[in-house]
Amino acid sequence: MGFEPTPPLQGHGSEPCASANSATSAYNKLILSKTGSDRKLTRFEKFARVEYMRRFLIILVWFPITMVTLLATLSLQNFRYHFSIREEAASSLSELINGWKAPESYQLYGSLPKVLGASTFSITSQDAVPVFIKDYLSKYNSPMAPYSDGLILAAEENNLDPLLLLAIAQCESNLGKKMPPGCNNPFGWGIHSQGTLCFANWQTGFNTVAKGLREKYFNSGMDSPEEIMARYTPLALEKEGSWAKCINYFLSRFEVGE
Repeated sequence: MGFEPTPPLQGHGSEPCASANSATSAYNKLILSKTGSDRKLTRFEKFARVEYMRRFLIILVWFPITMVTLLATLSLQNFRYHFSIREEAASSLSELINGWKAPESYQLYGSLPKVLGASTFSITSQDAVPVFIKDYLSKYNSPMAPYSDGLILAAEENNLDPLLLLAIAQCESNLGKKMPPGCNNPFGWGIHSQGTLCFANWQTGFNTVAKGLREKYFNSGMDSPEEIMARYTPLALEKEGSWAKCINYFLSRFEVGE
C-alpha cells in the first residue's frame, strides 16, 4: 500500500520560515534603531545636548576663574593692609625724627639752666628736677631708679644738666635696661670694638661720665648734642646725626614733663 506525500503545513515550509525570519530581523532593527547608538538624533535632542555641554563647560571654566579671582582679591587686600601699616609706621617715624629739635628753654623747671653744660640750681626736696628724674626712672622700670639722687649729685658736682645724663642713658641703653649685666654703664661711655667699660657701682659710673663730659667736652666748648656727638659717637654722623636727634628729642620731652 503506498502513501502519498503530505503537503507542507502553512508556515513550516522553507518559504514561510524565511518570511518569518525576515520579519523578526526587521523588528529587531527597528527596536535597535530607536534604542541603540545608531539612532539618529532629532534637532531638539541635538540642541539639548549642545546646551548641556555648553553649560558644563561654563561651570568647568567658571570655578577655577572664580577661585583665582578670590585668591587674588584676598592677596591684594592683605598687601594693601600691610602696606598701609608700614606706610603709617614710616610716616610716624618720619614725623618723630623730623620733630626732634633742641629745646630753646626749660619753662617747666625754673631752676634748670638753658645751657647743657651749666648748672646753678640747688637740689632741695621741692626742686622739680629730682622729683621728675626719680619718677621717670621708676615709671620705665629703670635699674637706675634707686640711685637717681646720685645721678643728680654727679651732675651738680660737675656743673652739668642732669637731664642731659638722663637723655644719654635713654638713648644709649634704654635707661640701663640694655647693657651687659652688672656693668653699671648706661651711658655707653667707653664702649668700643675692643670691649665695654664697666664700673664697680652706679655712683662710680655717674661720677666718671659726668666728669668726663665736663673735662673732655664742655670745657672744650662742645656744649650741644650735635657737637658732643662728633666725639662721643662719631658713627652717628653717618646716620644723619641720629644720636643728637635722639638726645634733643628726649630733652624736649623732659621739658614738658613727659
